[in-house]
Amino acid sequence: MGPQVSVGLGGFLDPGPALRGRRGLVDRLTFDGNIIETGSDSHRLAHTRARQQAIAADKSATVWAPIHAEDRPRIMIGYRQRTERGKMMAAPTEADSHRIAGSARASQPSGGLIIFLNGTSSSGKSSIAKELLPILDDTYFHMPVDAFHAMRARRDIAPDEVPAMLRRTWMGFHRAVAGMAAGGNNIVVDHVLSEQWRLLDCVALFAPEDVVLVGVRCPLPELQRREQERGDRPPGLAARQITQVHAHGLYDIECDTSTASPADCAQQIKNFLPHRPTPTAFEKLRANPR
Repeated sequence: MGPQVSVGLGGFLDPGPALRGRRGLVDRLTFDGNIIETGSDSHRLAHTRARQQAIAADKSATVWAPIHAEDRPRIMIGYRQRTERGKMMAAPTEADSHRIAGSARASQPSGGLIIFLNGTSSSGKSSIAKELLPILDDTYFHMPVDAFHAMRARRDIAPDEVPAMLRRTWMGFHRAVAGMAAGGNNIVVDHVLSEQWRLLDCVALFAPEDVVLVGVRCPLPELQRREQERGDRPPGLAARQITQVHAHGLYDIECDTSTASPADCAQQIKNFLPHRPTPTAFEKLRANPR
């Protein structure tokens, strides 16, 4: 067996055991880790109880199945029923299937807005995102790629397997963001476009008119100072990323974290949202990939 390496947060190689127990890494994994409770009032439980009660009341009757909250319209589903050894077999008619499909299409939410923060490691993307969420008018989710890398089990990986494993993680992250936005959720993405394929993948997946591409800039000397100060990034990481990260050259808005605080950058982005350009940077990049 050849030499083994460990992959740390952000997809880079683990800097060593001396850093694995750092408080900063632990805080990053547990920060704002909220569990949304679904107790006895949850929609799924209420829906199941209502359906079971209706069936028990009259197995031969037509069943009314709520598809949303109780105050929403209901679709009547006619069942051809037969009983076999006490079990009820049911099949919706073709007309019922068409009505259900039409209702599902009508209930599809419009896509959410994606505020896409792109910059090198240590450029201040996560700090801007944390300042953005409380001041934005609508509800947003912060989806940093580091959170996806943190979900991965800590284990030794052969060096020749690392690139493919990291690529799968990035691809899954892109599709998770696209799925959340397609469900009508607003997202703040914290990203590092240090490989061209990452940008091309996002441009192909996201609704380009619903993306605000934000360039998070910071001069290299300041990036190097931050790397040394934080201690949880390999030396020279930002220097290796900086050329490719901004190589596409197109943004809807840019900010410089060496001259503006994260709170100031967040306010600039918020003020920009009502004046988003048409076409957007993502629309231009889709029409003319770079």
